[in-house]
Amino acid sequence: MSDDKKTAKTTKNIRSAKKGALKISEVARAAGVSTPTVHYYMKAGLLTPPVASSRNMSYYDPRCVAEIKLIKDLQAKKYLPLAVIKMIMQHERTGQEPAHLAEMREALGEMFRPPDSGEKPVRITFKELIAQSGVSGTVLKKMEVLGLLLPDGNGGDKLYDDIDVSIVRNMKVLLDQGLTIKDLGIFKKYIVVIRETILTLHDRMHEQHKENSVRPMELTNALNNLRSLLAVKAQRQVFIEFMEHQK
Repeated sequence: MSDDKKTAKTTKNIRSAKKGALKISEVARAAGVSTPTVHYYMKAGLLTPPVASSRNMSYYDPRCVAEIKLIKDLQAKKYLPLAVIKMIMQHERTGQEPAHLAEMREALGEMFRPPDSGEKPVRITFKELIAQSGVSGTVLKKMEVLGLLLPDGNGGDKLYDDIDVSIVRNMKVLLDQGLTIKDLGIFKKYIVVIRETILTLHDRMHEQHKENSVRPMELTNALNNLRSLLAVKAQRQVFIEFMEHQK
């Protein structure tokens, strides 16, 4: 294609994009967020890409307004991190069945629900985690290396949620009882087993979904219940073995 034809095609696309399209300030105003927030969501791959008319001007699809409102709704009501919301948005764009999408949102909402449903979700910085937990930054970094903490974000932008706070507080109890951070490394094996279980079930769910027989919410609840029940069962077995050994 010649340069003239490429230029003509680009001009045509820009004119087409302008019809009914919005400037970023209009998107922000309609969605009730700031312009930097729109930029951030776009950079994170959460919104329908805009069409650039020049180096400093882009036109946005009106769907971006609804997408931003959905993002804010999933954050406020389902407590979902942006990485998970991005996955949901991608599924939305592929045209999956509304019923399946709704059930997936419900299951994810249950998975990321704060431990105490009466509390608002926590998002704190590394320094705030140190202050709230009473655990040193050095120990927290070691926990993160072990995979015991899974913050959202990278570098200085890392944020820790309710689960991270609860994990640190419980780990501190063990450390105060005389265990070392090396001893806590045993939990890394536990996490690996849980991950392998989830991935195996995910693959199985994907296969079964072709037959529309999978209910994500039921599977999520069953998995959570099984983990708790099996942990109690293991504790009982260890206690019985310990008592028999003492005879």
